[in-house]
Amino acid sequence: MIYIDQSQLDLDADWVDDAQAKTQTLCTFANSEQRSSYMTQNARVWRDPRLITALEDRSHKKCWYCESKENRSDRHVDHFRPKGRVKGTDHGGYYWLAFKGENYRLACTYCNCHRTDRENGEVLGKGDSFPLENEDQRISDPTIGYDQLCRQERPTLIDPCKPTDVVLIDFQDDGSAIERFKEEKNPTGHKRAKASIDLYHLNERDIKDARQGLYQRIKDLVARIDREFNHALDQDSSAENSVEDSLRDLKALRAPDAEYSAFAKAMIASFQSETRPWLSMLD
Repeated sequence: MIYIDQSQLDLDADWVDDAQAKTQTLCTFANSEQRSSYMTQNARVWRDPRLITALEDRSHKKCWYCESKENRSDRHVDHFRPKGRVKGTDHGGYYWLAFKGENYRLACTYCNCHRTDRENGEVLGKGDSFPLENEDQRISDPTIGYDQLCRQERPTLIDPCKPTDVVLIDFQDDGSAIERFKEEKNPTGHKRAKASIDLYHLNERDIKDARQGLYQRIKDLVARIDREFNHALDQDSSAENSVEDSLRDLKALRAPDAEYSAFAKAMIASFQSETRPWLSMLD
């Protein structure tokens, strides 16, 4: 997972005006049935190509949760705080955020929707889940703005729009997403990472296979540089070219527009040693 700076989200002005008007109308309805019907009738607001393009631009067309481009199906606009009833609670949903750009996260099908894991048969995916560390903190007041809402609630799920959240996920060389912190060292961080890995379906077989393939690519490039580096120091032109090409390829794998770049960064860093001073050239 990579950090997405939402302050840089470039939303179309006409789209913003339309979304604000829809929010005002939505908040005039007195019951959940009317609100649900209105949201369904106006789903085009969060399916608008102008919005999708703006969200894609922030992540180079990658899912904000798993960094997949093509492997995990269509792009959805996830309401981070569910617009309808929140699973496992009696909360009726954050309907007043239904048309709010701040509440949108670009998501692939596997992260956003319930899908059965082909390896263990579990039904995973975020859906309408939004657990909090303390359920008593959950807000139901539609007059509370998004920033204040974020300050008062403590979500269990990792939010890609918070730089201190995305560091809670780490990886292994078999392609698995894991908790960065042990439970005894950081109980809250461990719990949040574990819940997010499950609910975002981050260890589904296809994505693990894709990461594992990427690790093999990184391993091969590192091995090539290991073989050629000392020859390059002796001004062997062929070795110099090989090292430069391999370093360029490693940089590309961890670049912001690369698929699974957070995984690539973690795996490349795992090769650091005193015998590989060339790794500093990637920074």
